[in-house]
Amino acid sequence: MKNKKKYIKALGNAVSALSILFITAALLRIDLSGISIKNIPLFLLLCAACIAIKTATVYLMGSAWRRWLEFFSGRRCDRKEAMRVYAKANIGKYLPGNVMHYVERNLFAGRLELSQKQIAGASLIEVCSLILAALLLGVTAAFRQLEQAVSAALQAVSLPRGVSVALVLSAAAAGMLAMVYLYRKKLGEARKKGFVKNFLACFLTYLLVLAMLGAILVFLYGYQIAAPSPGDALQMISAYIIAWVLGFVVPGAPGGIGVRELVLTLLLTPLMGQDNIVMLGVLHRLITVAGDFAAYALRGVLSEKCST
Repeated sequence: MKNKKKYIKALGNAVSALSILFITAALLRIDLSGISIKNIPLFLLLCAACIAIKTATVYLMGSAWRRWLEFFSGRRCDRKEAMRVYAKANIGKYLPGNVMHYVERNLFAGRLELSQKQIAGASLIEVCSLILAALLLGVTAAFRQLEQAVSAALQAVSLPRGVSVALVLSAAAAGMLAMVYLYRKKLGEARKKGFVKNFLACFLTYLLVLAMLGAILVFLYGYQIAAPSPGDALQMISAYIIAWVLGFVVPGAPGGIGVRELVLTLLLTPLMGQDNIVMLGVLHRLITVAGDFAAYALRGVLSEKCST
């Protein structure tokens, strides 16, 4: 048993190392020549604040994931250990396929003393809730832009529209069937255990997280270009949320890299011009990556606290 845990830990660490290599390679290919910095101290302060916001979103999502772990296991789950697992696995999304962080959660979660089914169930319902939250915001705030963005994202990965739709629908159907089969007893007890209350709490957390990520783009726009009007700020947040969900669900995009930038360019060029949105998209990507790695670095502190 100890040898098995040792091998699983080694595999998880190898996946983390590969994630770091992939994102480093992707960042080295980013063209930074179009970024102009007016006031270096102010710029660094803004970047630090935005990185802190991004880091906070990782732990907010980790907190929601822990709630689902507790729902499926029917008992309290160690908060610090759950956060450590979530933050460490989070960088796995930068591997091609954009799903490895879900695999890593199962690799890293040994000390939570939960079954693999319970961990997978919490991740599966997180995915469904995140996509639902993003699509709800996208549809209500910018339906036409959402329709345009879907077409552009499908072209970006060179997949025929019919194939892409079939893949998404098949994955959704398979996920729902797997959840019904694996958790049929738990789902039958959902009303007793407060499923609706739990779902609403997590759903609101996901809405907040998406709004915070969109707000980073607004802050960058305010620094680099001009203070946006409330309407422009809402449009930027809506565009980012649409870009985020497409980067999340489109297959083959590590961490959504490429797809999100393309969608942002499509949706926001009329508002701020292509050169500006490309510059802001690059800055936003650098900040979100830095926030993910800040959360990854902080997981060591949580790990030490868990072991004391």
